Amino acid sequence: MSNTPELMEEGIVLDLQGPLATVEVRQGGCAASCGAGCICAADAQQKVIIVQAINRASAQAGQRVRLAMHPNRVLGLAALAYLFPLVLLFAGALAGPTLFAALGFSLAVDPARAITAIVGLVLGFVFLKLIFSRVKPDGSFTPIIIETL
Repeated sequence: MSNTPELMEEGIVLDLQGPLATVEVRQGGCAASCGAGCICAADAQQKVIIVQAINRASAQAGQRVRLAMHPNRVLGLAALAYLFPLVLLFAGALAGPTLFAALGFSLAVDPARAITAIVGLVLGFVFLKLIFSRVKPDGSFTPIIIETL
């Protein structure tokens, strides 16, 4: 990884699956120590998350560990996850009337925009699912267990 500071968290190993470990992370001072704030929590009240991490420290189930991940990558993934479907939603809404006219359908502007906006949003989520299913646990987007505590 690069010279920029890493996002550090502590957690407890729950399970091992080959080179990966399932880790329970209790979120604490995340907002104060990371440029990502608490975007990794699904909701502001959530204090526990479960993550898959590369087990480079040979941690065993039940051990406390320290995880590291590049904060800019967390922000990049969050931006992709939130913005990509919205971009396709707006693109669908803008292209709707033109697309329906090109296909020879006579449809009012608002329904055409609504239909293609929904299709764009659904395609955005489908593409995200495909993109995230191809992210390999090589350390570029996956947290890494760097030490046992």
